[in-house]
Amino acid sequence: MASGATALPPDRAQPAADALSNVAMTNRHSEPALRLRWLLTLDRMLASIETIVATLIFIMMLSFMVVQVSARYFLEIPLPWSEELIRYLFVATSFIGAAAVCKYNEHIEINLIDSFVDKVKSEKRKAMVVRWQRMAADIFSLITLLVFAWYSYGFVMRLMESDQRSPAMDFPTYIVAGVMLLGVWLMIAHYIVKLLDNTLNGTRQNSAGLQ
Repeated sequence: MASGATALPPDRAQPAADALSNVAMTNRHSEPALRLRWLLTLDRMLASIETIVATLIFIMMLSFMVVQVSARYFLEIPLPWSEELIRYLFVATSFIGAAAVCKYNEHIEINLIDSFVDKVKSEKRKAMVVRWQRMAADIFSLITLLVFAWYSYGFVMRLMESDQRSPAMDFPTYIVAGVMLLGVWLMIAHYIVKLLDNTLNGTRQNSAGLQ
């Protein structure tokens, strides 16, 4: 009896080779996805923290609004600092909440291109068009946010140098502007993760998928 591996018949050798090639290709494509998995997990954790923080700030804002109305109309004791504080809390919850909304793709959109995409009959071609459309939208949003962050940073620095303070609470205004800048950088981080995910994995789930 001859030793060694038994050769496969020709009709089975080619399918087996194709299967091994497909497995090797799948492993090569899955390596970037595995490397990106920890970044997606961090992105989800960051969005959860942003949601909690924005919710707490919003509750604080509503509470101070109730106190302000009650003190003014029922106790006839105006609180000059309350309106200013409510304004700053509104700014904070808006920018921190906007970062969380970026993660779940829930910003307001004007989907003019979708009507043209729906006319594409091939599902494969339609998926490719949707993917590139989303990538283009994310790149445009990322560039806009980077420009906004650049000018916001200069604005915060000028406020720090001038030590400008609010009139009612004597509160440093650079802190308020700094919260705005923080929210912008959080949005930038989410868009970078989206682009990496869409480039390496080829998919980007919407808010119903909850990445």
